[in-house]
Amino acid sequence: MVLVWNRAEFTRKTMQCLRDNTNWKLVSKLVIYDDGSEDGADSIAVEHGRAIPVQSFEFRPDQRFRAPAAYMNDFLATCEAPLFVKIDNDIAVPPGWLDVMYDVMSRNPTTELLGMEYGQSLPPSEEWDGKYQAMPCRHIGGVGMMRTQGFFERPPLMSRGRNGWTEHQHRYKPRRAWVTPDLPVVQLDRLPHDPWRSLSEQYIANGWQRDWGAYAADDMFWEWMR
Repeated sequence: MVLVWNRAEFTRKTMQCLRDNTNWKLVSKLVIYDDGSEDGADSIAVEHGRAIPVQSFEFRPDQRFRAPAAYMNDFLATCEAPLFVKIDNDIAVPPGWLDVMYDVMSRNPTTELLGMEYGQSLPPSEEWDGKYQAMPCRHIGGVGMMRTQGFFERPPLMSRGRNGWTEHQHRYKPRRAWVTPDLPVVQLDRLPHDPWRSLSEQYIANGWQRDWGAYAADDMFWEWMR
């Protein structure tokens, strides 16, 4: 599932990377939600979504839930897959990302939530054998691969604006992990160089995103995007 709300240029990059860098043979359905975009982000998401070679594509427009947890609950109400991925329209996924996430989850059947944002896990060591692992943690962020069964066995997510997801994890303690070593998954709203930094300043001024701060300028893990 992809959650979209305004930020047209971020949406364009998110969908381009999703289209080009995903092994779509692993995906049965792509669901795009729009939270009432006003700058054309919804049209951009649909245009790219329809061009993706996925078995099934569904666009759920203008929902205006205004709460990520509410979207998760709505998605889970009709999700039949054992695994799903949630990303937002400020995430750029790198080549091979889904193969890695799926492999890690397959080898760790008790892991329920696998986070994938860059900078949360461990760098590869000299002894790294090239196989990614699941590093246990206390919570994951809002994007990652998740097992549906754990959600079905617990009460719905608490939906209170932007809150609810972290509270759910703290209350019910699903088995959580970060994929390690880090995948170069880019949060576009944290890039320190233009056009992304200027776009972030514009989107923050419009009230469309929070200011999470920028990555270190000398950390060039996003080079794959150039």
